[in-house]
Amino acid sequence: MLTIQSLRDDKERIIQALDKRHFDARGAIEEILEWDIQRRKTQAQLDDVLAQSNALSKQIGGLMREGKKEEAEAIKAQTTDLKSESGELKDRMQSLEDQIFEALCHIPNAPHDLVAAGRNADDNVETFRSGQAATLEHHKKPHWEIAEECGL
Repeated sequence: MLTIQSLRDDKERIIQALDKRHFDARGAIEEILEWDIQRRKTQAQLDDVLAQSNALSKQIGGLMREGKKEEAEAIKAQTTDLKSESGELKDRMQSLEDQIFEALCHIPNAPHDLVAAGRNADDNVETFRSGQAATLEHHKKPHWEIAEECGL
């Protein structure tokens, strides 16, 4: 499976390699990269909200020690809002990550640069052959028949 990092680093090469297989991935890859940008922005927002929440939580402790209960309660209300916002951001991030993963699952791996272009095995180019191809002796069974007999 392709990784999001490989798409960020080498998008055009991957698209050209998939074109060899007659698989148009440009639109899907562009969409995945856009979702990734949104995911990273959401992660930055979430980190900021969590940092604010932590800073306010420290203030609450200091205010409680100083006996400023009313001010501490006001800040607690802010932290409640921040917790709600962080929950929404986490949900959004998870949704984006799920979308990215699902889309990546539908894009095949890019073939090596040496692979010839073609639609199927008939278009393959044989570059070398070593030894003789094995043949199944008439009294032996292929693995799928053995598996079926064994209930596998």
